[in-house]
Amino acid sequence: MTGGPDPLAKPQNEAVRYGLTDLLGDLEHATDCEIYRGPGERQVIAATLWTATGQDALVAGNRWNGNGKWLLRELRSHDPEFAERWLAARNDPVAVQDCARDVLDRLGGPLFDGYLAVAPRPAVTKPA
Repeated sequence: MTGGPDPLAKPQNEAVRYGLTDLLGDLEHATDCEIYRGPGERQVIAATLWTATGQDALVAGNRWNGNGKWLLRELRSHDPEFAERWLAARNDPVAVQDCARDVLDRLGGPLFDGYLAVAPRPAVTKPA
């Protein structure tokens, strides 16, 4: 437990990379125009990306994940410089994107085109 979790297997790493890549794309193409009921879309996506970036920074460092106060505590313990940059980025979508790209590079870079997630097949039971 003290050494942290094992490094991600390739399918898990790809899922994390895909998730960050997808959120980055959403933020880059977000609009706050009236057709989508006004402002707020960029803020919501940036907040989601900000949290995912913090959590995935821990994943990239083979560290245990944290939520709430423990997310920040774990980030500061793992990479104090990144933690402060991440914290300062909270209300700046461009800075959030920069942090996310940094973490994405640590994980192997963007992944979108050609990515295929295969869900496990549910167990099928025969009627009695």
